[in-house]
Amino acid sequence: RLQLSSVDFPFERELIFAENAQDLPCTLPHAGRTFDELPADLQAMVASDGSQRLALERGLQKRVVLVQGPPGTGKTHVGVALTKAILHFSDNRQTLPRVVTPDAAAKLLSPLGLTRQTADPGVLSYLASSLPPLQPVRILCLCYTNHALDSFLEALIANGVPEDAIIRMGSSPNISERLSGRTLRALESEQGRFTREQAARNGMLRSDMEREGRAVLSGVQEIMNSRLTDNWPLVKELLLASLYLDEVRQLTLPSDGDFKIAGKHGQLEDGYLWQRWSTGQDAGAVLQHARYDHHLYSFYTTGIWAVPPSERLVLIALWEDEWRQALYSRVQDSMKAFEQSRHAQATLRNEPKAALLKRAKVIGCTTTGAAKMHELIRESGASVVIVEEAGEVFEAQVIATLTSACKQLILIGDHQQLRPKAECYKLRFASGNSFDLDVSLFERLVKEERIDYDVLQCQHRMCPEISNIVRTMTYPHLTDAPSVLARDPLLGLQRRVMFVTHSQPETGENDDGLPTHSHVNDYEIRMVMATLKYMMQQGYKPEQFVVLTPYLGQLSRVKDAMRSSAFEAVLSDMDQADVMKEVGVPAADGDAAAAGPGPGAAAGDAAAAAA
Repeated sequence: RLQLSSVDFPFERELIFAENAQDLPCTLPHAGRTFDELPADLQAMVASDGSQRLALERGLQKRVVLVQGPPGTGKTHVGVALTKAILHFSDNRQTLPRVVTPDAAAKLLSPLGLTRQTADPGVLSYLASSLPPLQPVRILCLCYTNHALDSFLEALIANGVPEDAIIRMGSSPNISERLSGRTLRALESEQGRFTREQAARNGMLRSDMEREGRAVLSGVQEIMNSRLTDNWPLVKELLLASLYLDEVRQLTLPSDGDFKIAGKHGQLEDGYLWQRWSTGQDAGAVLQHARYDHHLYSFYTTGIWAVPPSERLVLIALWEDEWRQALYSRVQDSMKAFEQSRHAQATLRNEPKAALLKRAKVIGCTTTGAAKMHELIRESGASVVIVEEAGEVFEAQVIATLTSACKQLILIGDHQQLRPKAECYKLRFASGNSFDLDVSLFERLVKEERIDYDVLQCQHRMCPEISNIVRTMTYPHLTDAPSVLARDPLLGLQRRVMFVTHSQPETGENDDGLPTHSHVNDYEIRMVMATLKYMMQQGYKPEQFVVLTPYLGQLSRVKDAMRSSAFEAVLSDMDQADVMKEVGVPAADGDAAAAGPGPGAAAGDAAAAAA
């Protein structure tokens, strides 16, 4: 049974029950603010695009914000503008007049029998003083790939957000040089990991973990390797603990001072009687010794010695079960103590990191990194979460980042482009099995049509010959910005869009003639290489080219062809991850590792750029 609590799971009304987005809580400094209150430079960022302005205004009003951005419409630009706007109101919360949101006004005025329309402004202003104080905002920016995250954070810096206000989480080897000094790891190295007291505490916890770890290992080995029937001291200890006192006496060798009973092979071992009894025999040499002592003879033929061999096995099984249960309990206690120490050590190690994050205004992290470092994300206390390319992120990845401190969720993406990549076809939407694992939270909320969302309408990237293709197929309301209408003609080519057909077949076999899961067309590779060389002869630079192919096999061949022609192929994050997975090499730090800061390509398509 699934139980949900608004304390543990924010936005349950919007994300679970699909109610329209609620107003921002009045404790956020940007709640209820308007576009006109923004400084001139921020207004100018979106002034020329009405759809971008509407998206920005919505981000100042609702708890859950959805912004759909077709290709080239400025999704990242809107995300940067929203981040700057939120930070502006947070930084100036002490000097700007307090805004009372509609929800807050209703709560204040309802007990007085008044509404916002009937109340005197002075009354509302007076009641506003009883509202909780405004809290500074910390923003968590999430992106699916390292390259996208670095691009977003660099755009913030380029638009005036101070570098020292940003911390970049994660340890990918491909973090951009500009952000390398703002990584959590670098900052932690600068300030030192632990104080003297923390270091001492860490040492104690490590010792505790080592002790409990040895206890767990010892207990497991004892359970696996020990047999009760071979260990009389253990049996004796177990029986005494269970108050089987008579049984212990009857299984203990009789002695008279220094006198010991001897058998055919010398003095009897302490476990002699237990070995005889557990194997269904009588007291053996002890019984022979007692044949002239009626009391002693009776002692070793009655009681536990009178139990038939078959019933002895039942008793042994019972005792062995009690012994193993005690061992299990001991191992479980050690495991619990180990886990408590491990958790305490993890919390201790997170303290310096959490202190750094709490001094930041913007925290950047990939979705994979955020899931791995959930405890640290929770301790950071981020009140606003912005997800870039939200249409490509699994719903679970977004949910995992939402903590009780989060007051606003902003999803920016496009569900009409790529979905999250689910490896198992049976779990995909296209399979018709209703698992729909590759349907993002963004797509689900948009298609449910219960939460308002904004669509960016004006594209600033493609010349009209290219935008006409996506406008005809997917985005009928997409318009072209004036900046794309007067592009210089291409050098060396008559048209911007060309479709070339040929009759050269693909191959789907490897060098051994065995079928593969991918395809290769050597003829097209030669065409690509010839086109690249020809266009570079016209004066274009290598970094201006992107080659897309749907197959990993073709991607590898294109990359090899570029290398042999003195070009360097740079792969997108997702393509690099797919290639590494194909050859059995894990991606670094759980994130898709990029070969370099190459040009942005459509994620999920095989991409290579001449460099």
